[in-house]
Amino acid sequence: MKNKQHEIMHKALFYKLRIAVFQGSNTRAEQALNDMELLLNERNYAYRFANYGIAVSWYNCMLYRYERVSDWHKNNFSPYAHAYHADNAENQMIGRYHYLQKNFIPLLAYIEEMKNRESTLYGRVELLAIEACAHYKMKDKPAAFKALLEAYKQALPNEIIMPFIELGKDMRALTHAVLHESGCDIPKAWLETIHLKSKTYAKYQKTVISDYEKVNGGSDIKSLSFDEKEVLHDLYKGFSRSEIAVNKKLSVQKVKYIIDNIYEKLNAKTIADVIRIAIERKQV
Repeated sequence: MKNKQHEIMHKALFYKLRIAVFQGSNTRAEQALNDMELLLNERNYAYRFANYGIAVSWYNCMLYRYERVSDWHKNNFSPYAHAYHADNAENQMIGRYHYLQKNFIPLLAYIEEMKNRESTLYGRVELLAIEACAHYKMKDKPAAFKALLEAYKQALPNEIIMPFIELGKDMRALTHAVLHESGCDIPKAWLETIHLKSKTYAKYQKTVISDYEKVNGGSDIKSLSFDEKEVLHDLYKGFSRSEIAVNKKLSVQKVKYIIDNIYEKLNAKTIADVIRIAIERKQV
């Protein structure tokens, strides 16, 4: 490779992969991964396997194929070495995996520790955005709003927005909540931009997942939990959300949360999709 700029080439391809997802093109996403795989033949590229592993794990997390995430990205965080050390790039991926698995306690502890040391700006913004969404998922709105404000302040000078957008539906939900909160210190225009773009990202992410499954099949999609299967059976029987809430002795908000998870796991856009996919996969 000319001038042996392997690290730069890998980063360019990784961003190409992420842009492809934002554009809803699984074909271009997989092409970027294939091009990264070719770099594994460059023996003088010391971090080729680690960096390729990060890209593959990121892709599988985006597809919700958690079982295919590299085993070392499912482990505990590595001790801090240096902002640009390979282990810290691994830790970014470990953090994303913990977030998607809702393993928030070690994730938040790591982020808090990260705040007290040197780190790359993009990586710092990414983890702060994840922290905000993690708190919101834990129903701690004050902590979520505070973390989002901190992430916004860190990102603003360089106009960094992709770490927010890539959180898709979770960031959409958080920004929606902040927009309806009085006295927020984050500009409304910025919140509206992130809300719209994260909503669009979630839409195209679904397209990528759907295209992937058309080629590879959806048999390894993560299974529904017991509660999700119970609610799915009630949906199949034609019950409304309020009726399901009464039947299961749950709040309507909890039922909505469970149904949202069902939609996500089955990659469905409508209730008709849910029922069709559930029947095809013998979930009902």
